[in-house]
Amino acid sequence: MHDALPVRACLRQRGINVPIACPLYNKEAKTTDHVLLKCELPVRVWKSSNLGLNIASDPTIGIITWLKNIMLYMMKEDGRDGLRLAEVIAIMWSIWIHRNECVFRGSRCDPGLILIMANGGLKGGISQLGLGWET
Repeated sequence: MHDALPVRACLRQRGINVPIACPLYNKEAKTTDHVLLKCELPVRVWKSSNLGLNIASDPTIGIITWLKNIMLYMMKEDGRDGLRLAEVIAIMWSIWIHRNECVFRGSRCDPGLILIMANGGLKGGISQLGLGWET
């Protein structure tokens, strides 16, 4: 995930002339950290999720360090087969998809919809793996 997402900061580094500010809130630079953690939308999503993650506790931490810390913590607490780590990944994917809908199609930003998408994706993925689903 090292600068792999086509966020505005990465596009500019590749010579593509795009505005650097967040297209949703026109505030700070649109980096991967911003898109998945620090923008108002993901902050509201993480705060509303059932995971109990306080992403605002250290505003200087980047997405890679944050994700490594979350992975280590959840694997220690839940074991390798814990569902919370899968939920983190599902939420991150849903943030990315929903954000693109808002930016490119003018959809209204809705943190609740992101959590519904993540929950549906998580349930679908677990069903396909044959692991069952417990709420």
